[in-house]
Amino acid sequence: MRLPGWVGIVLACATAVAGEQGVLPPPPFEPFKTKGFEGWTLEHVAFTQGHTGKPVGGPARWAVGGCLPYAAYPADQPGRLYTGDRESDTRIYFSDQRRQFWLLEKGEVWPIAGMGDVGEADGPAIHAQFHYSGVYGGHHDGVVASGHTVYVADNGRLRRIQRGADGTWAVETAAGKGTKRLPPGQTGVMGDLGRIGKGLGMDAKGNAYFTMDGGLVRASPDGQVAWLITPEKVNADLAAVYKQKWPEAKVPRIALGVGEGVGLIAWADGSVYGGGRTWPSAWKVTAAGQFVPLVNYAPKDKVMKTRWGPGDPACYEPHCSMGWGVGAGGVVWFQNEIPFARTRYEADRVLVLQKDLAWGLLPADSRDFFVPPESLSMNAEGSIAEGNAPGPFHSRSAWIRIRRLDAKGGER
Repeated sequence: MRLPGWVGIVLACATAVAGEQGVLPPPPFEPFKTKGFEGWTLEHVAFTQGHTGKPVGGPARWAVGGCLPYAAYPADQPGRLYTGDRESDTRIYFSDQRRQFWLLEKGEVWPIAGMGDVGEADGPAIHAQFHYSGVYGGHHDGVVASGHTVYVADNGRLRRIQRGADGTWAVETAAGKGTKRLPPGQTGVMGDLGRIGKGLGMDAKGNAYFTMDGGLVRASPDGQVAWLITPEKVNADLAAVYKQKWPEAKVPRIALGVGEGVGLIAWADGSVYGGGRTWPSAWKVTAAGQFVPLVNYAPKDKVMKTRWGPGDPACYEPHCSMGWGVGAGGVVWFQNEIPFARTRYEADRVLVLQKDLAWGLLPADSRDFFVPPESLSMNAEGSIAEGNAPGPFHSRSAWIRIRRLDAKGGER
């Protein structure tokens, strides 16, 4: 697989650290170039390759990455990219397919939780166990963070990884092992709740969002939970949309949090977007608690055979989505597996942004970047991106930064 327009490096495995901390030589690499996208430079931030070996922590550029399918930026640091500066408090949390969780902070990367065995054991983080395995419903939507608190959607339970005042990490089950349900219109406590659904999000205030019983719940940092929307209200709002658009059609019943992979994104206006390999393929719940379907919610006989073009996004099906996101103005996009294309869903049409194995960067004037499973995050100026390296790296083990150059060849 090729990455048109990238300038990159292939990183070799490193099993030992050379030099003093903070004055390390760059890890060994072999340069390569691809065609079609000039004006960017690449910087290796963390993890050498080593996806077939055991992950090893240490100074960031020398740590061995194992397989790191997902990275979570803390929600309380929106738009801030990791700089590697030892004085910076910006951090990134990683999950791997060995059921371990890692922290990249102040130039070093270390495991913080998980011993690799399958289980549900809470307690000291290095001895904790997770079911979470990085598959659909796992790394697509399963990890969020705020400050030094990480939430993991783990086989119907909400697990919390938290750093204490003494610097040690501990794991506890925050929700999902209780027996109580949340009656409509009432509030409760996270620890009392029974099994939760798929999908997990977090906002900048530290509120966590997850699905339960087909509706959407908001949990405050102190553990209080309340409905953002009940399952009954979800179906009533969908019925109202059908009555307006397709009054003769039978209204299907839906349950939020059901599907192979469900992701939640807490948006700046207080709404929560949901999407993935689910039905509808994308939707949102407004801050006022209204369910708004966005993509692929039409009756089956109205679904279009084509994948993009003019028309109602309700009638388009993103086939085998490999990731989705929300762009400027709340516009939803999907990465489709078959055919391989990245598409944006506007009010009256579906546009192709990428196709034909053009992974990674989009045209130079675009700020839309790929997110899970191969994630890239871009700053507000559209000049710097960070992410797991797809394409020629043949691995999701190296964390890289890409900078756009100005007209004179300098970084901007």
